[in-house]
Amino acid sequence: MKTTFVLPLATSKDIYLGLNLLIPSVYHFFLLKDIQNFFIIIKKKEQKIFELYYKNLQKTLDISKLKIKIILEDDLLTNKSLSSYYIQMYLKLKIAEKIKTKQYITLDADIYFCKKSNSNNFFDKNQSFYKKINSKDKWGARAEKYMEVELSFQTNQTPFVFITSYVKQLLKKYNTYDLIINKKCSEYTLYLAFMIKHKYFKDNYQIKDFSYKPLTRATYKNNLKTPQDIIVESFILKEN
Repeated sequence: MKTTFVLPLATSKDIYLGLNLLIPSVYHFFLLKDIQNFFIIIKKKEQKIFELYYKNLQKTLDISKLKIKIILEDDLLTNKSLSSYYIQMYLKLKIAEKIKTKQYITLDADIYFCKKSNSNNFFDKNQSFYKKINSKDKWGARAEKYMEVELSFQTNQTPFVFITSYVKQLLKKYNTYDLIINKKCSEYTLYLAFMIKHKYFKDNYQIKDFSYKPLTRATYKNNLKTPQDIIVESFILKEN
């Protein structure tokens, strides 16, 4: 089954990580024939540095197989905001207007693929997969307030599987720009609240974790292994 990847790159650091780690990992570990499109969203002011890294990437990989399409933020935005952090959240929903596949998968520059995988690791013909988080953060609380619905859990963030048609409904029925940029909801909690409120979630999602726990100072502060060793170990095949 075909899918679409969406990768916003807000800064030069994001571009460096995305083009030097994430995209090569997708190329080597994801089944390329399952990719309909790979949308990369960048700022106009970062275009030159992106092109520099992109040209270097073309020297080592046949990236035409990834079906990459570059989109400038300005092409998706009618309003402008100084909050780049929340703009990135909004863009992950707004991009649905350009997507043709049933599902799309959002990525961030600081994640990478380390095992052989394909679209079936993210969804099947009936349902999309998610990780259930039995807690509620400030974004979940805001989504509850403004969507007027109770959330008893939250989902994982990136990589996350959005169902395109429902994101388009969310964009049409609600002022998602205001809810994210001004009300400070996140894209994931807002989408979850919409799906729960309209009783779409249960039939369209099932719990199935497809990612390793995040590599952060908090999760590994007492681990004697170096981050480099942990990253290398992630590429070693294991039964799970």
